[in-house]
Amino acid sequence: MTIREIAAELGFSTTTVSVCLARRENDPRYRIQPRKAELIREYARNHGYTPNLNAKNLRRPDAVLSVGLLFRERAGMERQFHSMNRIMTRLGELKINYQVLAYKDRFLAEALTLLKGLQVKHVIAFSPLLEYCPVKHPSAFLRIDEESNRRVDQFISDWKYTEALLQDMTLYAVNYLFPRPVDGGVKTGLVRMGTDIGRFMRGWIRKINDAGQGPVVVASWCGEEEEMLREGLLACPEHILYPDFKTNRYEEGILFGERLCALHRTRPFRTVFVGNDSFAAGIMTSLLDRGFRIPEDIGVLGFGNDDGCRCFRVPLSTFDCNISKNALEIVEGIAAHKTSFEDREEDFTYVERASFRMGNV
Repeated sequence: MTIREIAAELGFSTTTVSVCLARRENDPRYRIQPRKAELIREYARNHGYTPNLNAKNLRRPDAVLSVGLLFRERAGMERQFHSMNRIMTRLGELKINYQVLAYKDRFLAEALTLLKGLQVKHVIAFSPLLEYCPVKHPSAFLRIDEESNRRVDQFISDWKYTEALLQDMTLYAVNYLFPRPVDGGVKTGLVRMGTDIGRFMRGWIRKINDAGQGPVVVASWCGEEEEMLREGLLACPEHILYPDFKTNRYEEGILFGERLCALHRTRPFRTVFVGNDSFAAGIMTSLLDRGFRIPEDIGVLGFGNDDGCRCFRVPLSTFDCNISKNALEIVEGIAAHKTSFEDREEDFTYVERASFRMGNV
């Protein structure tokens, strides 16, 4: 949507719209009412308008294709970099420019707005992406106090603006958290590749228990761990960890590993299964320093198949969530001018090393 189109829809002059979008309504030359300025900005946000920050470059004859690479700050650059690095290497080989950008929780639209302003049409999101749906993902939409109300409202607003932006750009979620919303979710501009984390965790915890490798300690990850406790998959509330990742993932793993060493005396467990390889590495450090043998006493399972997994004190058994494979497929398709991609839900790939062994699973 252009400034001229916004002006025509709202019945204002293009100058008025341009001034308000630039937040210059208080300039003595214009003196536009604040309510009118906010109305114009709200309309522009709802319809996916962004300023063309790259217009001069577009007029250059040597302008080239550019791809956006997104990761969520809370998910951690170290958690995503091994996948992103492979994709950056391939983009360089294909002579495709790329923009790497981090975004905060519930501020996806802000990142997409910046990329759209740079005329980026294709954006690959590497971090776990949860689409708005209070039915399929109820724990993400609990309203229990003022802060949770604010977070839920912010999440809904973020997806509202994201959907508007995706009318003329494409977001490839290569780590999408299925299931899709009951109404199908965003109809245009979102490609989903990933799995249902709740289904995945239940399946593996069941296999671990059936193989005599339980009880299992898990890190809160998919938001359904307390349901798993009620279902009998987990032995007790203390076997659910709640990391906040305010510190380095390795350091936080060490801290939680210390707690697990103490917990083992009163609430014994046989396997630790956490959704982050760096976090798992820190936990293993604490367990080993306290004299536990891995995997003979306690098995440890990570997630992500990070590059460092082979190099940990005990090489880490983990799951490859296919992010690199999915992202590479997207990049090759973009380079070949492919115009459509199919959503794909697939299982993660188990990679067994020394930290956990369970025979035939």
